[in-house]
Amino acid sequence: MQKIQNLIQSYKPLDFSSIDEKLLKEFPILKEWQKDELFMSFIESTKENYSIFRYSCTLNLELHLIPNSLFDYLEKILEANKNLGFSFGINEIQERKILFYSLRYNIQTKDILLSENQVFLRKEKSTFVVFQTEERKFIILKENNECVFKIYKKWKRENGESIKQFNTKTFKTSQCDYLFDNEILRNCFLQRIHTPILKDLNLLPTFLLSYLKVDFNLLKQSHTIQDFVESALNLKIPFNLNKLDLFTALSFGIFLQFIEEKEQNKFYQFALSKNCPKIKSDEAFFERTCDIFYKRKKFKVLDLYYFYLLKTIQLRGEEYKYNDESTLKDYAKLIYETKTMINLKIQSFQRIRQEHNVLIDKLNASKIPKSKKLKIHQSFVHLKLPKNFKLLKTERELFLQGEKQNNCVYTRKDKVNRGTSAIYDLDYQGDYTLEITKRKEKFIIFELKGKHNAEPTEEIYSYVREELERVNSKNTKIMEGKYYCSIV
Repeated sequence: MQKIQNLIQSYKPLDFSSIDEKLLKEFPILKEWQKDELFMSFIESTKENYSIFRYSCTLNLELHLIPNSLFDYLEKILEANKNLGFSFGINEIQERKILFYSLRYNIQTKDILLSENQVFLRKEKSTFVVFQTEERKFIILKENNECVFKIYKKWKRENGESIKQFNTKTFKTSQCDYLFDNEILRNCFLQRIHTPILKDLNLLPTFLLSYLKVDFNLLKQSHTIQDFVESALNLKIPFNLNKLDLFTALSFGIFLQFIEEKEQNKFYQFALSKNCPKIKSDEAFFERTCDIFYKRKKFKVLDLYYFYLLKTIQLRGEEYKYNDESTLKDYAKLIYETKTMINLKIQSFQRIRQEHNVLIDKLNASKIPKSKKLKIHQSFVHLKLPKNFKLLKTERELFLQGEKQNNCVYTRKDKVNRGTSAIYDLDYQGDYTLEITKRKEKFIIFELKGKHNAEPTEEIYSYVREELERVNSKNTKIMEGKYYCSIV
């Protein structure tokens, strides 16, 4: 430990419960901070994992929150490198970045200010210093349970040298998924909760808290899981959610939008049963969740319907297990994406496959754009071509042409709207997609493709060329455009 003290000799430990009188005279503001309930509550929330140090090589009060895990790691570093010189960042040799935070407090506004820094060691100088990365994050904890995040990123010249200007991104939030995503913030804000729901939060794995996409103040004001879920979803739920863990209860509440009222009790009983999986680890969590929109807001929830299918649908056997389970998961996902009501009466895997295909068609149909008119240049609109040249006039027609011909002609929408080309559905010895453009006031073929981008025969190509020559003039030879790209 003495070696570590030598390494960090410029940093002096500071205990707010017993500050030296000499230091209080030097920095009277510390005495005010000691009396401030909000600040001391924050300090208390950091004690388990962080220690406070004062940087002594300055006339200003400069405080840092340094993780306790750093000191254990420093001992290993010093032991392994006692005969070596070194200069490196902790983050360069450890998978998990070790950050420490500069700490300030504005007693007038009650703002706690943190700035993230990475540790940098320099043995030749027997010290460690703040290593400012290209991207720095500043966090302001507000008394009203909001956080302001400011991210500063240095711009770089083309030769890689940094310049002094900064690109700044700032946002303010009181959403739990942000407040609980950081260890210091999570401990601080959990300490601000004084209702019984804190016990339910403590029963969840800590990583899971950062997936609660709800306002922290709503969580803070809730006394029970029932209160919390009903407030979060603005929905009265006729089931006792207090029998479930908080995350499963929220997931169940969101799933009710997909279940007929007469079937909801059956689904509730499943959520209570041992067949409903419980979250035990980070890895298991991601395997057991899905994203669902509820009133235009995306939530990450337990994939309860998928697990219901696993327990109720008879699969085809061990050799098909992986494929069949994937089909069930895809089917459940299609239910959510198409907002289809869940049918809990389905019991056969064959029926699931049939419904799966129906939902795929439904999903594809939902992606078809509305019949918004394309801004086709008038010269193409008035182009007098035979009736088997069908001008595609709407985004919907353009999209369906791509579906029918298995190409992405829909990507030409912007080009059509700029007035530089027009797309036709040509019916001549089969279906073809034709793009016509203009060059030197002459209409020319830009591209002509069959289904799956098949090349047309010379006869078909000649037919189109002759029709364009006719509309240009009987005596002017058409100028053919280059095949700049293919419709894929």
